[in-house]
Amino acid sequence: VFALPRPCAACDCVAPGPPEQELGKATAVFRGRVAEVSGTRGGTAERRVTFEVSEVWKGPATRELVVGSGMGTCGYEFTRNDEYIVYAYGDDPSALSTDLCRRIRPIANAGEDLRALGPGTAVAAPARDGFGAGYGKLFPLLGAIVVGLLTAGLALLSRRARM
Repeated sequence: VFALPRPCAACDCVAPGPPEQELGKATAVFRGRVAEVSGTRGGTAERRVTFEVSEVWKGPATRELVVGSGMGTCGYEFTRNDEYIVYAYGDDPSALSTDLCRRIRPIANAGEDLRALGPGTAVAAPARDGFGAGYGKLFPLLGAIVVGLLTAGLALLSRRARM
């Protein structure tokens, strides 16, 4: 009774159309696993969602895409490590965004989308970074050197044993 009314934000949008229609409207449509969900993007109240992309139907065929999603009522709550079909929008493919008003489907519920979209373009995994990257030709050489040193050592020991 004594509480003051507070403004209420509601997401006011029209339900997205079928996959074929939304494919035509979207800037990018892809299948990806959520690698990271972080705070704001560019000083705006927008969540940054980093996807590891495995398949693309429209837009950049890059292994990783960052998509903004509002933090308020209209923001889509992506779950880390879950996989989705994402319809993203924006004038610039490097500044894509999506929200509850757009067609987004967790892969477990994406049967209609997968059937309608058909096969997409597979995105190759990036080259491995970290230990061992670029050393593919070095390991056989090191193995040959070790075998050579062991053979020489055994020959020396054999020669000493005869003396």
